[in-house]
Amino acid sequence: MSTRPFGWICAALAATALSLPAGAGAGEHDAFFAKAPLTGEVLVRLAAHDDALLARLVGRDDVVEAEHRAGVWPLYSFSLADGVDPLTLASALERIPGVNWAWADRIVPTELHALPLDDTYAENLWHLENVWQMPGGLPGGDIEVIPAWEITDGTGQLIGVIDGGVEDTHIDLRVAEEGWDAVDQDFDANPAPGQSNPGHGTLVAGVAAAIGNNGEGVAGVAYGATVWPVRAIGAQLSQAAIYDAFTRAVDAGATVLNNSWGFVIHGEPCPELPPMPAMNEAMSYAREVGRDGLGTVVVFSAGNSGCEQNAYSMLNDNPGVIAVASISDQSRKWGYSVWGAHVDIGAPSGGLGGGGGRPGLWSTDMFGDAGFNGAGENREYSPRMGGTSGAAPVVTGTVALMLAANPRLLEEDVREVLCATADKVDVANAGYDSAGWSPTLGCGRVNAGAAVTAVANDPPQAPAITFPEEGGDVVLGAQTPIRWAAAEDVDGDALSYGIEVRRAAGDDDDSAGEIEVEARAGLELEYLLRELDWETGPYEVRVAARDLWGVGEWSDWVTFNIVRPIPPAADDDDDGDAGCSSSEGGSAAMLVLLMPLGLLRRRD
Repeated sequence: MSTRPFGWICAALAATALSLPAGAGAGEHDAFFAKAPLTGEVLVRLAAHDDALLARLVGRDDVVEAEHRAGVWPLYSFSLADGVDPLTLASALERIPGVNWAWADRIVPTELHALPLDDTYAENLWHLENVWQMPGGLPGGDIEVIPAWEITDGTGQLIGVIDGGVEDTHIDLRVAEEGWDAVDQDFDANPAPGQSNPGHGTLVAGVAAAIGNNGEGVAGVAYGATVWPVRAIGAQLSQAAIYDAFTRAVDAGATVLNNSWGFVIHGEPCPELPPMPAMNEAMSYAREVGRDGLGTVVVFSAGNSGCEQNAYSMLNDNPGVIAVASISDQSRKWGYSVWGAHVDIGAPSGGLGGGGGRPGLWSTDMFGDAGFNGAGENREYSPRMGGTSGAAPVVTGTVALMLAANPRLLEEDVREVLCATADKVDVANAGYDSAGWSPTLGCGRVNAGAAVTAVANDPPQAPAITFPEEGGDVVLGAQTPIRWAAAEDVDGDALSYGIEVRRAAGDDDDSAGEIEVEARAGLELEYLLRELDWETGPYEVRVAARDLWGVGEWSDWVTFNIVRPIPPAADDDDDGDAGCSSSEGGSAAMLVLLMPLGLLRRRD
C-alpha cells in the first residue's frame, strides 16, 4: 500500500443553511428570481403560537386572511388586499416583534437531479444517479457520478475488457481498432458465433464506457473512455494464453483492466483456489509495467456463488487487485454476491441475469439473437446486466475517471482512495469492523464523485532554470549553484524540486546521455555544486517540481560547460614539489550532496 498521507482526502461535508431576509428576493438575487415569479402571498413564521399576535397581523388593512401551513409550527400564508406589494409587506411584517421571518412567496424553479445526458435510456441508469425513478428503489442508492463528471468524463483512458470479446461495431461504444483474441491468436476480439455467452463482454464494456451524450442508448461511468477488447473467457485457455491477454492489454496502454470472471471448479461453489504463478505474474506485470511504471489497475468481480470464500489466492495474494461485490438499488448486498477475505469494495448491479425482482443495469448489447435480450428482440441495448459482472465495470469506470483526473496516481493509490471515499451501506448486515472493512462489501459502495474529487489535481508546471545560462560555464570547485524560479501550481500544493544532470554530446559521445546526478526530493530553489571533480566538458541539467502526487513537468534541458579554474600566476620561488596535480581531463568522482530531504542516486 502507498505510504502517502491520505488524511486530507476525507473532505469535510458542510451543511449550508438558507436564511434570506424577507425584503431580499430582488436586488442581489435578481438573476435567480427572474425565473421565480411572486405568488402574491407572504409566508410568515411566528416565534411561537400566539393567537393575539396572529389576530393583530390578520387585522391589518393590507392582509385579508392567514392560512396555517402543514405541520405543527406557526407558519402561515398571508393573503393580501388588492394592490398590496408582497415584498413591501414582507419587509414590514418582519420588523414586528414575535415574527421570526416573513418572505414574499415565490414559485421557485426546481428540477430532478437526473443525469445530464441526452442518451435514450438515460433515465434508467439508476446506478449512476438514483432519484427514485425505479419503483421500490432507494433514492441515493447510486455512485454519485455527477460531481465526477464535472471534472472529467474519462477521455484519454483505455479500458481493457478481458472477457468474451466486445462487438466493435456497436454504435454506442468507442472500441480500439485492434484488440486481442487469445482464443484464435489474432487481433479481432469480436465474439465468435456459437461461443458461450457471447454478449457478456459487450454489456461489461457498456457499463464501464458506453459513449455518453451522443443521443444514443446509454452511457457508461467513464463515457469518454475507449475500450481495448480481449476475447479470452468462456473458452478452454491455458494459463499462458491468459497471461498473454493481460500483458498485451497492458502493453497496448490500458490504464485499467476489467475482469468480470473468475476460476471455478464444477460442483464446488466457492472452492479453495491455490496459487497460480502465471496469474500472479500477470497481476504483477500490470502493477509494475503498466502506465510507464505507475501501474495498470486490475479490477475483478468477486463472484456470484452466494457463499463465503477465504482462499482465493489470485485475489488474496496480489495487493492492488480490486475485487468487487454486488449491491442492489435498495443499497443491500445481493444474496448471490460472494463474500470473504478477497472483497475490497461494492458497486451497484442487478440480479443474476438482470432478475431478482429488482432492476438490472442498462447497457450495450450485441445486436440480434446472440445478445442478452434473447431471440427475436434484436435490440442493441439490454436492461438485464447483473451479477458481480455488472458491479466490476462500475468500479472500473470509476477508476478510469480517477486516472483521467490525475494521471500521476500510482495504482495502489487508486485502491486506497476508493476505500477512503466509499459509502458505508447496508450497515445492519454488512458487519463492518473497526477499520471500516466488511467481508461482504469491503469498504462499502464505491462513490465516484468523492473518489474523483479527492484525487483531482494538476501537475506543477515546469520551473525555469535561471542559472547557468544556455552554454554557460561552471567552474570546478567554485561551489556554483544551479538555480531556478519557483514553479506555478494551480492547486496551490506545497512543492519541492528534483534535478537531473547528464553528460551532453561532446568530443566523447560514448558518455552522452549518462545520468550523473538524479535527486528527486527535498530541493528548494537551488542545487549547490560542491567539490566537483568531474571530467570537464558539456553537461545538461533539467529541473522538475513535485507535489504530493509525484513529479510534475520537467524543464527543458539546459546545456552548460564544466571548466577548470584559471591557474594562479607561477611563483618563481616555488620549487614545484608542493601542491596537487591532476590529469588534463580530470576523473569522474562521487558527488557529495548535502540537503535536508531526499535521496541522491548516482548512475554509472
